[in-house]
Amino acid sequence: MATDAAECQVCEDDSDVDVLQGKKCPHRGMAEPGALCQAGFYCPVGSITDTEYGCPAGSACPRGSRTHTPCADGYYQPFELQAACLRCPAGRQCPGPGATKAKVCEAGYYCPEGTGEVMRECPAGYESPIEGLISEDQCPKCTFGKYCENPAQETYTSACEAGYWCDDVETTGTPEGHKCLPG
Repeated sequence: MATDAAECQVCEDDSDVDVLQGKKCPHRGMAEPGALCQAGFYCPVGSITDTEYGCPAGSACPRGSRTHTPCADGYYQPFELQAACLRCPAGRQCPGPGATKAKVCEAGYYCPEGTGEVMRECPAGYESPIEGLISEDQCPKCTFGKYCENPAQETYTSACEAGYWCDDVETTGTPEGHKCLPG
């Protein structure tokens, strides 16, 4: 606490961010900042109340925040006035920063919990017309008699070439060891 006017620090002064960060100054000319900003709100330097600036959707504002923090990749927050972001659920994608919703994982991919910008591809030899997969073992094998050349395919590439047979995870139309015998 200041003992004379020369030691007083005006709260609106940004010279000592560590002292002012996330605190309110309800009266002009205060020697020290007041209480910490409430969770779900942020208090930039010079804030008058602890609820002056509401945290926007796609961000988190824990107690004492000086600014709102956008949700990181793999996290989201659909609501305003929240203290924390939510981890993206399995089968969903939350590209960050600042995601406000968890999007369904696209066909051809799978999304474990916490998936952000980069979804994981179902491997070659598999096809996936299904959205919302959560693990690689959910990626369906390529249709019997067909082949799936590339990763992240929603459907098979083509039928096996004449004179060859394809089982369920082929990546080429002329698989080695699968040539039909004459006759």
